Amino acid sequence: MTYVDEVRVARFRKEANKWIETEMEARMAAAVKEIATQAEAGSNALPEEVIEKHITDATKYAEQEIRRELEMEADKWVERKLQDAAEMAASEADNPCGGCRGCCG
Repeated sequence: MTYVDEVRVARFRKEANKWIETEMEARMAAAVKEIATQAEAGSNALPEEVIEKHITDATKYAEQEIRRELEMEADKWVERKLQDAAEMAASEADNPCGGCRGCCG
């Protein structure tokens, strides 16, 4: 991997990580709300300590699964961006002056 590719990967990864954190907040807010709804539904039938354990376990699990899903999405996005950059570089190599037709036809 060239230095330029390493810089691109780092830049895309940094952008993807920002997206992951932003998206993580939004998705976790929805998950916590749903977990609370489930806990409320079971609160009459189950002891409080069982409900609290469910909330704790479900929240941890949701966070792990949401993060895993977001990281997979981000990895695919980084791969697409790198592929696009490689294709653009290849097309520029075929036509170094950007299609001006002045110097190279």
